[in-house]
Amino acid sequence: MEIYKNNTLVQTITLDTDSDIHAHNLTDLNLDYGFYKACLCDSKGNRSGFTYWEILETNVSSVLDNHDILSVYYSSANAKPTRLVLCSSNGKNAASLELTEAEILSGSVSFNLYDLYKKRVPDKAMPTPLYLKVYFKGEYGIVTNSPLVVFH
Repeated sequence: MEIYKNNTLVQTITLDTDSDIHAHNLTDLNLDYGFYKACLCDSKGNRSGFTYWEILETNVSSVLDNHDILSVYYSSANAKPTRLVLCSSNGKNAASLELTEAEILSGSVSFNLYDLYKKRVPDKAMPTPLYLKVYFKGEYGIVTNSPLVVFH
């Protein structure tokens, strides 16, 4: 299998030819963010079609102050943050916020945590722990950061 980044060969992986099923975890290759493609090839130079993917670089952090103001900071070298979601430990959305163009450009947003939650669920207590996910849009889809605990 040949792996290319921006049309430059970056890795060749030898696959077990005794098996009809091939699975390879590319995580161990520590590929940098960017656009990739891969194909299968044999010793005669024959190649399969390419599979394309993108690795997104994302950063998210947050601070909850003593006045229940949650400040969320986000950045990416190659993706656009689009919204943030607060969810409970079972994965259910507790509240969400679409980011404005100004918030996307500034790389941060601040809001009252309780007010945002109460807009969606006015008659229920806020779940604990509460997790934060920021959605980033790339060329091939949307990813989120690993959930961050923002309230417990």
